[in-house]
Amino acid sequence: SVHIGLRWMVLSSKAQRAWKVASIAITGAITFHCVFQVDYGPQEHVFSGPQRFYRRKVDEMLGITGALEKDVSEKQQQQDAIADQQR
Repeated sequence: SVHIGLRWMVLSSKAQRAWKVASIAITGAITFHCVFQVDYGPQEHVFSGPQRFYRRKVDEMLGITGALEKDVSEKQQQQDAIADQQR
């Protein structure tokens, strides 16, 4: 039988191990990104719960827990003060 120069490249066991580790790391990173980072829109979806949990924990870790609520509260107070002045 005639083979038209097709040769299969055989990786060494060390290179195969590195390829497997890299593949697992990349797959994990993509999965993490798809579950916790991707915005699937305003509707509730299968990843809504895990995304809320992750974002809450990141906010706690960074020390910005309650920052959004505080900001909204301050804006509401400012709007109330402006409304009171206009009356």
